[in-house]
Amino acid sequence: MKIGVVGAGYFGKNHIREYVNSGNEVIVCDLKQENLNEIKEKFKVKKTTKDMQELLNDSELEAVSICTQNSVHYEIAKKFLEKGKHVLLEKPMTLDSSEAEELVELAEKNNCVLSIGHIFRYNAGLRKLKELISEKELGEVFLARLVWTNLNPPFEDNRDIYFDLGPHALDIIYFILGNLPDEISCRGVPSRDKADQDETTFINCRAGKTLINIDLSWVTPEKKRTVFVVGSKNSALIDCMTQQITLINNADMSEKNVFVQASNPLIEEISDFLNAVKENRKTVSEGKIGAEIVKLIELCHKSVKEQKTVFLG
Repeated sequence: MKIGVVGAGYFGKNHIREYVNSGNEVIVCDLKQENLNEIKEKFKVKKTTKDMQELLNDSELEAVSICTQNSVHYEIAKKFLEKGKHVLLEKPMTLDSSEAEELVELAEKNNCVLSIGHIFRYNAGLRKLKELISEKELGEVFLARLVWTNLNPPFEDNRDIYFDLGPHALDIIYFILGNLPDEISCRGVPSRDKADQDETTFINCRAGKTLINIDLSWVTPEKKRTVFVVGSKNSALIDCMTQQITLINNADMSEKNVFVQASNPLIEEISDFLNAVKENRKTVSEGKIGAEIVKLIELCHKSVKEQKTVFLG
């Protein structure tokens, strides 16, 4: 299959590698010549360009990964969907929910696959956790706590922590519980003198009877990607980086490790996308899911701005 990749930065390079490794013909578009030179040398990509129109006009190009800055996701994805190209769009889908919904409608209209880079849906540990919850191994779920933290210097590109770290955390909740929160309350602070955006925030949600706490931070020295779920019978702690799960018996506090064969989420994400194109079906992370997550992030912004709990619907 002939695949395009728009954006050859950190995430774009990962997409290019996996497309090449799975035997696809790849054409890469990036505005920086040094990125294109690196791609040619490292991945032996034959065709590169600075002009995205070349990809849009290529009748043999079936699909594209878009790995650009968040601010141009909508504009670029719209152009490819209008041309009937299938799109794998990195998260966040867009920075505006109305634009996200427009992309979903456009994909449906043109019979295109639209998949969003919520890569943790392909994490074997989280898939196992979802299974444990669905099979009532934990009992009734009372509480879910996510810690998504690391240390970064203050960003100079007006980056937003809710759109940067929030999509993964919020989508994990949606994925493992199977439903969206009913209400959201957020509080964030800039933390450091040079920061003009929130750098650490707590997102508190309720989904039915389940309370949810999400800790996002760019100022925490230790990088953490953990999910802790408390049920009426058992509790489960997962390290999303190692994909390993510890199951805790609430009655006697005994612990056991749950065997999980770790996956390569990016390989599985791209495989799902390519197979969806071939089979004319939706992916595990279809466009409608991405649009719902953008709506949740907008509600986080609203809660922070108005200093109050906001409700879905």
